[in-house]
Amino acid sequence: MAGYSAVSEAFVLGKPVFVVPVSGHAETICECIIGAHLGLGFVADEATVLDQLLTMYERDEWVGLHHPVGPFEIDGAREACEAIRSFLKKERVSQHSFAGPVEAMQLQQHERKTL
Repeated sequence: MAGYSAVSEAFVLGKPVFVVPVSGHAETICECIIGAHLGLGFVADEATVLDQLLTMYERDEWVGLHHPVGPFEIDGAREACEAIRSFLKKERVSQHSFAGPVEAMQLQQHERKTL
């Protein structure tokens, strides 16, 4: 059993996981579905997790594990910063394009009519 963050980090790092869904915790079910679908981990229950681990240990392989098609994007902070900068840059340009608030309001009314 693991929290959503721990499982997500394992996915990004390409580490296999065993997820045991916990009753009443929807995020663990999501982790199971995502992990199994992408071939990044295994679904187990409390009764079978040790047997599954021992079987894979004895075979010395992760049975049924697939590698992701491509790398996961792990630079979300940079992307968010760029999106904010782009937005602010557009806002500054639009603010400097008008002689005053009356013209800005007129443009907004025109845009609403054309939608």
